[in-house]
Amino acid sequence: MIEKQRKVGTKRWNKNKKKNWRNKIDLTDLEDNLDKQRLELRTGGLVKDKLDHELYVVEKKAGNVNELPKQKPKYRRLRVDQILVPNPKDIKPPSKRNCAKFKRREARQTMIAKLGKKKTPIRGISKHVNLSLDIWNQESKEIAEKVFRKNEIMRHTESVVGKSQIQRPSHLDNKFGVKQAVKAVEPAHPGASYNPTLEDHQDLMLQEHNRESHKVAVKEKIERAIATNPLEIATDESQQKELMEGLFDGGEEKSDMEEDDDEGIRVNPPVSTEDRKKRKVRKREAREKDELKKKKIEWENKLKEHEIFRTKTFLSEIKQKEKKMELKKAKRQLRERMPVLSAVKYVEPDQDVQLSSDMRGSLRQLKPEGSLIFDRYKSLQKRCIIETREKFKPPRRKYKIKFQEKRSFREIEL
Repeated sequence: MIEKQRKVGTKRWNKNKKKNWRNKIDLTDLEDNLDKQRLELRTGGLVKDKLDHELYVVEKKAGNVNELPKQKPKYRRLRVDQILVPNPKDIKPPSKRNCAKFKRREARQTMIAKLGKKKTPIRGISKHVNLSLDIWNQESKEIAEKVFRKNEIMRHTESVVGKSQIQRPSHLDNKFGVKQAVKAVEPAHPGASYNPTLEDHQDLMLQEHNRESHKVAVKEKIERAIATNPLEIATDESQQKELMEGLFDGGEEKSDMEEDDDEGIRVNPPVSTEDRKKRKVRKREAREKDELKKKKIEWENKLKEHEIFRTKTFLSEIKQKEKKMELKKAKRQLRERMPVLSAVKYVEPDQDVQLSSDMRGSLRQLKPEGSLIFDRYKSLQKRCIIETREKFKPPRRKYKIKFQEKRSFREIEL
């Protein structure tokens, strides 16, 4: 008996079980075939379904197969642009009159030279534009709007002005240089937190106390300037006295007597021999005076010598003074940069402060203070976006309103 030779190959498994499909059966050939089919479908359909004229192309022109593909010509300036390029022989040397004109021409030449070197990107098209558009099923206007990302404002400006949308210049964002100096949202003082540290809270309280004391001092100064002595205020009696002065003879006699008394008083009254000081006494007094002077000078010198040990305090005082000077300088510079939008001066609003007795440890028990709208309004004023204003007060009438009945009304009898 001749034994049948078995084919040497892969082991066959039952294909009706999922377990075998997962682990034991080799699916590489199947996957490769499916990938081929998908590729054919992506590139115009399955090859078996295509006709011959779709698969093959008959060459009608003779040509070498080994020929390299033609290189694209480099960017060449158009004749229209070549005409605009000025001839260097025609350019005249600059004079004082046409100096600005020559500068403009020079800038134009450099720009043309740059254009000749490399292609400039298409202006208006953004880098992230999706150029895979369905061109055949859309109108040209719609495609242009998608490519150039046109909105209603751009369309309106093109139709009315004849230009694309004018962009806002960047320097307008930094108006008057105020934006860098003043922030839109300034962080509050750490002492204004709902649960601040003792030092921060006391620092905030001190700031507000100083501000209030300054207000009181200004108010008192104004009151002192306005204040008058009640004794100096003119009355009816004092006015009558002034008017009656010099009208009667008795007044003249009295004035003559007063003048005689004034003449009798001298600056240096006469000194007798008993009251005069002796030379010995005068010498002693002069010596004592000199000793006192010397002691005073010595004391002053000692103080100056001891001031060397106070260098730290002096340095700290100098630093504080310099800090104050810098703050004043910064404020002055900011004031100079700030545009004056109205006659009313901007005043910093008071900070919302809670006393230590009103402080609570949790947000639930906290009482809200201040207003966000008022805060934003003041911020706009500080940044000179809107002008500073005062509440309108209607002017007072200088005269009283007079009521008078009309004659026609008076004649009516009921």
